[in-house]
Amino acid sequence: MKHPFWIFNSALALLFIIVLLFVTFSRQTKPYREPINPEVISPSAAEHLQQNVNISKIYERDPFDTYEKEEKKTTPVISIPVPQPPAPTVTKAPEIPKPAFLDPLNISLKGIVFVAGQEDKNRAIIQDKQTSRETSYKVGNSIEDAQLIRIFNNKIVLLRTNGQQEVIYLREKDAQQDPAFNTLGNWEDVSKRINDTLYSINPEPFTQRVGNLSQFIDMLDLTTAYQKGKNIGCRVGNIEKDSLGQALGLETGDIITTVDDIPATTTADRFKIYKAILNKKDGESITVNLLRKRKPITLVYSLEKFSTLDKKAVVEPAQELQLQEIMQEKQLKAEDTKRRIIPVTQDYRRRERSNMRSYAERTTYS
Repeated sequence: MKHPFWIFNSALALLFIIVLLFVTFSRQTKPYREPINPEVISPSAAEHLQQNVNISKIYERDPFDTYEKEEKKTTPVISIPVPQPPAPTVTKAPEIPKPAFLDPLNISLKGIVFVAGQEDKNRAIIQDKQTSRETSYKVGNSIEDAQLIRIFNNKIVLLRTNGQQEVIYLREKDAQQDPAFNTLGNWEDVSKRINDTLYSINPEPFTQRVGNLSQFIDMLDLTTAYQKGKNIGCRVGNIEKDSLGQALGLETGDIITTVDDIPATTTADRFKIYKAILNKKDGESITVNLLRKRKPITLVYSLEKFSTLDKKAVVEPAQELQLQEIMQEKQLKAEDTKRRIIPVTQDYRRRERSNMRSYAERTTYS
């Protein structure tokens, strides 16, 4: 009879073998741990993946049924053509009306009663050429379509209905000596062009038509010219046709730098130039250096007496009659111009005040 302890050990050995077999055949292999480092995707591969991914599929397969498919909007077909906007039209600027000048009044000035400083006592005796009737007028009285606005000691000023001013002189000599008309044309007796840089100046008629230095500055519209803040001379203003500046060969914008090697910069130098020119005698010359469009130019003015009648010697006999007709026409136009003035009251009054100031400061030629 076997011992009971041996049976217990045999049972334990059998149980151990059964457990060992179960563990051996039921054991699972341990999974391999893969690295978690992200893989670097090149830009070209990323763009390729982005192009191949259709995001709309994610919305279409929505498990929560929240996706609503967007319906494509159809544009309605318009059978009636849409009218085009009108083409823009270019508006033409209205033409500036030309000033219409009235014919001169058919009157003449016979006398003036002038009291200095008391304009209300000034009277003008005016004759109507049609009726030969003489009437005394004061400032503010009407004569036909004009109104008397100023009485001087040698002339009267009338304002027409269209704004035109008309000046009537007491004597023809007063009209010739008035500075307001010294700027008119017919400078042939004053200046004669020899060539582009040489001119001949007749001293006597020049001093008769240009009374003083102030009037000469006004005729040329001289102003001080600056360059980089430095005074370089005198700039010539607007040069009109048939003016003194054109007769002297000057152009608009010329800058006079020196006259007879004297700089035209300071006031003292300009007065020195003025004195030097006054001391010039017949046969001498004046040299003017100037800048024209930034280029230096030298003009020479020779002082000598000459007569415009000398020109007839070179005129052919067949042209002499035509020349006389042209001179007569110019004379008629000059006489008609003497009776008119620019129709601006303020400009006229300003010029009169300037003339009175210049008359007080007038320097006569020696």
